[in-house]
This record gives sequence, C-alpha cells and structure tokens, in this order.
Amino acid sequence: MISISGELAAVKYSGADAGGVVYHALSPTSIIGLSTEGDSKRVVDSWVIQPTGKVLMSKTITGFGKFDSVKAFVGNVKSKC
Repeated sequence: MISISGELAAVKYSGADAGGVVYHALSPTSIIGLSTEGDSKRVVDSWVIQPTGKVLMSKTITGFGKFDSVKAFVGNVKSKC
C-alpha cells in the first residue's frame, strides 16, 4: 500500500512497513524512500503513479552482501482510498 499525504509518505508490504526506509512525497503521485545504515548500507526506493493508474517502482539495495540488488516493476492501482 502506498500512502501520500502532503510531504509525508509511507509504503507497506503485506501490512508491514518497509524496514527503516524513510519515505518523502515528491508530488501527490510520486515518492522516494531512503535508508542508510553505517558507512556502506543503502536503500533507494522510488514509486510513481501515472494518471492512467500504472504504478512504477524501482529499488536499489547495496551494502547487504547477498541481498544487494536492483528491482523494478510496473503494475496497476488496485484501489483508491
């Protein structure tokens, strides 16, 4: 679930938060999430909801060894609140 309210934003996966990633709204339909841990662990997460209802997500994870990765997907808005 993506929640945007003014400059505040949140992302929840199956009811749980995103594990220390702090999200900020860039606009009413786009957010960026950042997490830093120590000198080398980083997470950068971005979400955009297009006017057509398409959702674009990209995430980069680095400094976590075997969990280092780049992820992306395109989906559809399931519902609006």
